[in-house]
Amino acid sequence: RQKQRQHIFSQQEKNLFQNPQFRGANKYACAIDGAFLTGGSGVVLCGVEVEVYLTSVNYILLYVDSPRNSAVFYEKLLGKPPVESHPTFVEFELKTGPKLGLWSKHTAEPAPHFTGSSGEIAFTVPDKAAVDSTYKEWSDLGLRVAQKPTTMDFGYTFVLLDPDGHRLRVFCLGG
Repeated sequence: RQKQRQHIFSQQEKNLFQNPQFRGANKYACAIDGAFLTGGSGVVLCGVEVEVYLTSVNYILLYVDSPRNSAVFYEKLLGKPPVESHPTFVEFELKTGPKLGLWSKHTAEPAPHFTGSSGEIAFTVPDKAAVDSTYKEWSDLGLRVAQKPTTMDFGYTFVLLDPDGHRLRVFCLGG
């Protein structure tokens, strides 16, 4: 079992943990320092067993100018339609498990202080040929090039920018 971080829970947090609708009828979730990450069950809080999420990234959220316009782009890029679509928010399920959310930077709360180029979404592929073919395919979508295919310390890679300036890196390890 993972070592649990100590956290002083507010009464509001305690009430939230005891709400069976929060994580299903028999399990509860525990927010530690505002992050939901995987861990395991067995922690007792307020007399109930809670499930602590501490190590698994399961959601990627990007702030975008227009969720609907960005959804058109990501539908082409990912080859699948969104599972949720609203004027200010769109969500995609990714094959590997995480979800990708596109939230309007004009309505997100708290308001984001920056967008684009503050991080990357990285996609791994099996080899250099797959890097090159993905580069051609995505370049044909009209993406801006931040880095052409090149060999770096970790492998063979390129970086293109989505319509909002978010960096999309494709790479194979070892290159």
